[in-house]
Amino acid sequence: MAELFIQQGQPDRAAAIYRKLQKNDPANTSLGERLLAIESLMAEQHPQRPIDKTLQRFVEGLADALSATILDSDGVVLGQYQMGSAHLGVEGIIAHYRQAFGHIQRAWEEEPQTGQLNELIISTSLITCILKPLNQHCFLALLLEPKGLSGRARYMLRYYEETLKEQLVELEK
Repeated sequence: MAELFIQQGQPDRAAAIYRKLQKNDPANTSLGERLLAIESLMAEQHPQRPIDKTLQRFVEGLADALSATILDSDGVVLGQYQMGSAHLGVEGIIAHYRQAFGHIQRAWEEEPQTGQLNELIISTSLITCILKPLNQHCFLALLLEPKGLSGRARYMLRYYEETLKEQLVELEK
């Protein structure tokens, strides 16, 4: 299946399959070699910015993560990494959640005694989404499999949060 994705011009989906296979069979060196070749091809076609590399490390470090996307308040994607989850329609899902997040954030601003919004978790039967403001204008949307470990994801998000904030400042320059 992965090789079919490569033939169809979707190396990201092929790499996601090889990553899962490699997790299940880490001793299989041919899987690792093929994954490196695919990732090299992807790097040549689309060089990654530092923020995208950080998101990749973040997502790949979580067993149940599907994608991580940083958006500004207008919905412009500032950074993104997906684990071959293009079939989910990540952009559409996040666009809807961004609107809900904006409404909730404004409600908190109108009621300052409730404190600042730190994160919002939306859990459905198919995905779990963690929305986390990174600054006044940008937030991160992390999509997990439905039974994903959201506690671990939240912990790892705290680990990567400062790096992502610094990289956002660099993007704005």
